[in-house]
Formats: sequence, structure tokens, C-alpha cells
Amino acid sequence: MAKLRRGGLDGAFTVYLLLGLALLLPALAVAFVLLYYRLSDEADYARQRAVTAADMLTLLSDARVASDLVTLRILAQASPFRSGDLDAGARRAQEAVGLMPGWQALLLTDSSSGESLFSVTQDSIDYAPELSWVADINADGWDIGGVERDGLYCPCVTVTTEIPGNNRHILTAFTYPQTYQEMLMQRVPRTQLRHS
Repeated sequence: MAKLRRGGLDGAFTVYLLLGLALLLPALAVAFVLLYYRLSDEADYARQRAVTAADMLTLLSDARVASDLVTLRILAQASPFRSGDLDAGARRAQEAVGLMPGWQALLLTDSSSGESLFSVTQDSIDYAPELSWVADINADGWDIGGVERDGLYCPCVTVTTEIPGNNRHILTAFTYPQTYQEMLMQRVPRTQLRHS
């Protein structure tokens, strides 16, 4: 049994204390290493979830834009557009704006001059809009714009296609950016959106 002496501890007690600490230190080191790896694995898992969510949102956004482009190209093949009947084309465009979720306007433009022939919203048809629109149409006859910040129907995402058989006219759909924001809000946990 260890006896206390004035001014110090018994030698055997010191040996036992040092021996106990020597046995405890490796256990503490192993515990810290395991804790480090556990936290590292959780961080990797969270990072992987974020990458997966970003990939899914990209795929959903691409699918939405592709859907808008296909719908616009089908609309552009309607006989009023191919024949140049502006009144019938404007009415058909107005129906499409009312039926397509997220579409706020359609614009028919003369691609050579940039002059707008009509712009259509769900509530109105304007045959002399003071809006010029130029799109870089690719070889396949379409263009997907980015997020436009400035302009009459902006902020918006634009999709443009040529009218088949009439390379002078292009039809552009203006989509609300909230359409994409809603996809984000449905797929990302609110806790990640609060403080970002």
C-alpha cells in the first residue's frame, strides 16, 4: 500500500501511476484515431451526397430544357408558322404559353433583321413589340440560352428554334427561372438552404 510521505508520494505508487498511464495512452490513441476516421467518413459521405444531388439537379434541369425545346420545335412545325399566318400563329402560341408550365412568353422574330413579329403571353398578343431578339442558332436549327437577366421577359431561361421551311423566322420561349428554383427546393434539404 502506498504511503504518503511529507513532500512526495511513495515510489511504488508512482510506478503504478506511470504504468497505468502507459497502458491508458495507447487506448486513448486508438480511440482518437477511430474518432478521426469516423468523422472523415461522415465528411466523405456528406460530400458524396452533395455531388449526387448536384448531378441529379443538373440532369433534371437538362431534361426540362430538352422538354421545352422539343415542345417548341413541335409548335414551330404547326401550319400557321410554316405558312407565315401571323394571326393564327400568335393564337397557337398563346395557347402553348397557357398550357406549358413555366413558359411566360413566346416571341416570333425575323432572324435577318432581329425585328419581332409578335410576342405572346398568356394574357396578351402584341404584334409590334419593341423587342429585338437575336439568337445564335446552331446547325441543327435551335439554341438554348442561359439565364438572361435583362430584357422584357427576364430574368428568364430562353430556348429558340427556327421555323422549319422558313429559315428567316425564329421562335423563342421565355421560361420563368422559378421553374428551376422549384426543382432545387424540392430536392435539397431545407437545412442546407438556410445558411448558404
